[in-house]
Amino acid sequence: MAVEGYLPVPLTREDCPQLPTAWVGVGEQGIRLYGRTYDHPSRDPHEGLNLYRRARSDLRGKRKGRWEVRCSPNDLSRVWLRDHTTNRWVEATWVHSPVVGAPFTQFLWDIAVSQHLERGGRTEDEEAIAHALAALLERAERGPEQARL
Repeated sequence: MAVEGYLPVPLTREDCPQLPTAWVGVGEQGIRLYGRTYDHPSRDPHEGLNLYRRARSDLRGKRKGRWEVRCSPNDLSRVWLRDHTTNRWVEATWVHSPVVGAPFTQFLWDIAVSQHLERGGRTEDEEAIAHALAALLERAERGPEQARL
């Protein structure tokens, strides 16, 4: 680590048991989590999130009616919902992923939100934040600007 550094790797569905957990409901638009909306593109009523929209889980106690959702801290462009009755994992992608086109972390999301708010935007402007995030990633890809002499 000290010599090579650290490269965060986006995790996959197979890594779900090790990923952070959130307990959420699934609305008509999909899953709302940390200011982002996630959905599955399937129109088939028996696929994707369609089985879970406006449906409550049969869990009791503190998690009553909510669904388990896992996400990789190194790639917030997708989440996985677990159906605890079948132990099936359903992937849902961030609805604005095509705007960004790359995995991103919570750290980068927070920077994009801050920049958007500084320009007078609101936290509810998810698509505008996606564009700010895309611009941030483009600048990072170009690397530091060269100093002019």
